[in-house]
Amino acid sequence: MTIDLAPSDLFVQHVAGRRRPFMVGMAVFLALCLTVGVLKIVERRAFGPEATVRSFFAALAVRDSEAAAALVVESTKAANGMVGLTGKAYTPPDSVRVADAVIHEKKATVRVAYTVRGTEQEIPLTLVRSEQTTGGVFHRWQIARGAVFPIEVDAGAVDAVTVSGTTLPGRQTLVFGAYPGGYQVTLPAHPIWRLDPVTVFAGARALPSAATLAPQVQDAAWTAVGEQLRRHLDACAKSADAAPAGCPFAYANTYYSLSDLDWRIVSYPLYDVVQDETGAVVVQTVQEGEARISGKRSYGFYDTARPFSESMTFSQSGQVVADGAEIVFTPVA
Repeated sequence: MTIDLAPSDLFVQHVAGRRRPFMVGMAVFLALCLTVGVLKIVERRAFGPEATVRSFFAALAVRDSEAAAALVVESTKAANGMVGLTGKAYTPPDSVRVADAVIHEKKATVRVAYTVRGTEQEIPLTLVRSEQTTGGVFHRWQIARGAVFPIEVDAGAVDAVTVSGTTLPGRQTLVFGAYPGGYQVTLPAHPIWRLDPVTVFAGARALPSAATLAPQVQDAAWTAVGEQLRRHLDACAKSADAAPAGCPFAYANTYYSLSDLDWRIVSYPLYDVVQDETGAVVVQTVQEGEARISGKRSYGFYDTARPFSESMTFSQSGQVVADGAEIVFTPVA
């Protein structure tokens, strides 16, 4: 039996059979292009170098040193390592914005601007692309250079110093690596010394990155030293000797026989409490005091004793130590 097919039936079957694979292929191709495009956009926005820089400064803003360090491959050669981001002792940059980014294959340079203590700052950061991927697709970036700055604290002769909440031994110059921001420097609680907090800055031009500590004597320590110094001199003045033992004044007697001697403090010396080159806390006279001796003197056994009175200036030195919360002044004649 013979079946005749209409020309229109032949045409429809022929065209349909050839266009379907083409359309499917085009759909797959377009979907692939769209997927790749979306992935590129996601990678640039969520995993690109700019995203790493923003995440780094976001970690600084919440004082998360571990999160910040995870984004940095740069190391520090500072003798005292990286300084911490501790509470109010650390002031992070604010108003952070990416100013520019240049990407060349696996290396990028990002200029980031921010504000520290009201001053505008801008630094370049060099980033490298990690070989490891997230989700098997996205390459992350890490900061390779430009995130760590040196700060320096000269602790002088103080026993200990606190930098951004961390207390370290003093009597040395401390050099740290630091992320951008401000770091408070002060002293731990001390019965003799106090220090108004000072701040050093990392990654901030025109702001100090180094500090030399100049501690002041606590008011209570001044009072304690002054009271003990006066008691010592008053005790010296009660002596009936021409040269009271352990005292800073004496009457030079070569020819006279002396009797009925009496000392009186006319004025007490003015003093300062400082640290010497060994770190010891000492009292130094800045203005001499005056003492007066009176009594009787004669040239010999048969000479009539005559009254006399003479004045002399003197200084008083000594050492100050803290015995727990108590201040102890030990005079040195």
